[in-house]
Amino acid sequence: KILPLLFFLVFIYYFWNFYSKKLDILIALPVILMVIFNPSIITMASTLYAETFFMALSILTIRYFHLYFEEIEPLTNAKVRRDFVFKTDIKRVLGLAFFVLALYLSRTVGLLIAGIIFLFFILHKKFVAALAFTSSMILVVMLFVGTKKLVWDIPVFANSQLSGLRNIDFYDASKGQEKFTGYLVRLRDNSKLY
Repeated sequence: KILPLLFFLVFIYYFWNFYSKKLDILIALPVILMVIFNPSIITMASTLYAETFFMALSILTIRYFHLYFEEIEPLTNAKVRRDFVFKTDIKRVLGLAFFVLALYLSRTVGLLIAGIIFLFFILHKKFVAALAFTSSMILVVMLFVGTKKLVWDIPVFANSQLSGLRNIDFYDASKGQEKFTGYLVRLRDNSKLY
């Protein structure tokens, strides 16, 4: 019970620390209060370790990414712009790749963050940084998969969650595999829930 609360407090601290400096106090304060007193989040903070861990890891990743991006493109002086420099930036990009891998390992949706960061670099015309980040992600994932194979002797692409998602019924594989249109229907139905 103490870990979910600890992760929630880490999230609140870094969320406030980060956004109170970036946003007007009239925006930042109501947002943090809505997060703190949201019944769903309070329930998660009191019971679910994985959800609050993902929240804490997400805000740490956002903070890490922002500190790195502000260094290569300071918001205060738009004339001081640069792209990726291997000697100074490789450690930061590898760190960012490790954060994204950790997000993915805690929640599968965390993998989408890699694509979002790549697109962010592309939209900001940081093409070398986008390539370096993609290469770092590939390297970090290969290291993780290789370590997993060596330490636990698990087949590299064994993923029961993924194979279960391909089924029409997650709990009954005998119903067969889902077709593309079935995924679209699922996406629509699940979107209505949220």
